[in-house]
Formats: sequence, C-alpha cells, structure tokens
Amino acid sequence: MADCASGFDDARALAALSQACAPGDLITDAEERAFHAADVAGTGAVPLAVIRPRSVAGLSAALAAAHAEGLAIHPRGGAMSYTDAFLPQHARSIVVDTSGLDRIVKIDPVNLFATVEAGVTWAQLDAALAPHGLRARFWGPMSGGTATVGGGVSHGAITFGSGEAGAAGGSVLGLTVVLADGSILRTGMDAQAGAAPFFRGYGPDLTGLFCHDCGALGVKAEITLALQPRASHVDGVSFLFDDFAGMLGAMQAISRAGLATEVVGTDAAVMRMGVAHRTLKDDLATGWQVFKAAPDPVTGAARLARLALHGRDFFASAAFAAHFVAEADTAAELRLKLERMRRLAGPAAHETSN
Repeated sequence: MADCASGFDDARALAALSQACAPGDLITDAEERAFHAADVAGTGAVPLAVIRPRSVAGLSAALAAAHAEGLAIHPRGGAMSYTDAFLPQHARSIVVDTSGLDRIVKIDPVNLFATVEAGVTWAQLDAALAPHGLRARFWGPMSGGTATVGGGVSHGAITFGSGEAGAAGGSVLGLTVVLADGSILRTGMDAQAGAAPFFRGYGPDLTGLFCHDCGALGVKAEITLALQPRASHVDGVSFLFDDFAGMLGAMQAISRAGLATEVVGTDAAVMRMGVAHRTLKDDLATGWQVFKAAPDPVTGAARLARLALHGRDFFASAAFAAHFVAEADTAAELRLKLERMRRLAGPAAHETSN
C-alpha cells in the first residue's frame, strides 16, 4: 500500500528487503511482527517487517535496503529489556532480530579476549569460556539466560562482574558496527590490519560511541570483550538494614575497597513479594542450588544451615538488603575479603543467610 503524500510504498519496501535478505532472513508474518514489537514491560508499534540476518554481510545488505526505503531501524537482542529501548514507534520500521548472529568468532586464551556476534548470549559465552578457565570481565546482567551480548553492551547492563568491571561497555575492546546506510565500521585495535585487540584504544576511541547507545548509532554485529581468569573460590555475604542510608553506606565502603565482584542493593519489600508464592518444592530446589554452589561440602552444609535458620522470615525485620559476592584464588584470601566486608558494612548491618 502506497502513501502518496509521503512517497512511501510498503509493497516496494518489502520487495527491496526481500531482494536484499538471504532466504529465511526476512519475517513478515503478522504474529511474528507483533511478538518482536514487545519487550518485558511494554509493546510498541508493529513494524513492517523483522529481519533476522545470519551474517554481517547479510545485515549490511538489509540495512542498506531499509535505509533506501526510509524505514526506521530498531535493533533487538534477547528482548529482556524493560526500558523501552528498542520498541518501534511507528509501522514504517523494521526490527533487527540479532539472534541469528549467534557465532563465537574467536576465543584467545593467551591474549585474553573473545570476539562474538551480537546475538550470542552471556550464558552461551560463559559456557564456552569455562573449559579455558576464563570468563568475560563483565559476564552478564540479571535479566536471564536469553540476554545477549549485543543487548547488554547497547543498554549498559550491570550485575555480574560489575563490582570490578563496571557496566558492560567497560569490558569492550572493539566492535564491528553496521551503520544505518549499511556501511560497516570497525573500531578498536582490531580495526588495524595485522593487529590483535590487546587493548581498546587505537587512535580516537570510537568504540565508546557505540557502547550504551541503545543501538541508536548503529547495529552491533560483533563485539570483542576482555577476558580474565576464572576464580577458583567464590562466596558471598548479605546484610539487612533498617534504612536506605545504612545500606548505601555499606555498598559505598565495600565498593571503594574493591572487594566484591557483584554488589546488589534491594528493597526488602520487593523480595518479600518474590518469596510469597514459593512452595516447599521451590525451597528445596533453592537449598540444593545453594549447596551445589559451595566450594566444598562443609561450606555447603554451613550455608544450608544458615538458610534453614533464617528461612523466608529474614526479610520481615528490615526495609533494605545488600548482597555482595567475592572471589579469590585461595580459600584463605576469600575469608579475608568476607571479613573485611563485614567490618566495612558497619554497625547498622545485620548479616543474614547468603
């Protein structure tokens, strides 16, 4: 259907996209288009089409066609966002589903970097790095197992590893970005022929322009991330606080000391809502996960005992809670970190099960 006033022609645009996309990469089914117009918390306008390219070249060709037809472009990762970051604002648009870009391009365990396509999930990358005894410096948001590397780097995701590495973009060494007109831009040292991305900067830091931009400046096709050795000992500690100031003070003190890889503060009322509908089966499953996550059976048993002692009622007496995860290469080093956390948390902190 043509819009004579504007010169837009949907049928022509779809034909151009069909010609540019590889077989199976263009989705026009009404139900699929509606599905791709929603995230966890909201729904946008149903786009004219969805593209799911399976190569950087395919993405480039599709975006060039969309640009020529005047279509808005909305990159979509795992759709775990609740920030209205990618939802189309009008029907003259396409959604770029990056889930087809799902290859781990390279893992370099010597020089500590990995290059992945944007649709690779953080969980997928972590599983691939585990046999090497490595992980990404920032290794995922709390969103879930389908959250993608491209989405996290676009949205400035935080959580796992953020205590040391900050938000997702801080661990990015370089990018391959497809711009709105289909042209391909490579940033960082990897953009230099014959160089490996040991460091992020090579000349002006163009990499930073495309991190935490919600895909507004281009569609990320490949991301190169800094890696680090995976710690052999991991444990955590949680505290309850009567007021926000006490929780914030503890989080600041522990963060400044560089002791935690993860720092999470929560409203205990929200957590009470989360456990309100749990069953005995859920509690047993949680206990088993707590035991399995322990570095040894003795520690696992101790954690289970604390969990059984406090149960669900430990949220009832406080308004806020803060949770910290520490990592170390030895059990002794880990104990020292946890003890320092307990001291820095201050007298207002009430330690509970972790």
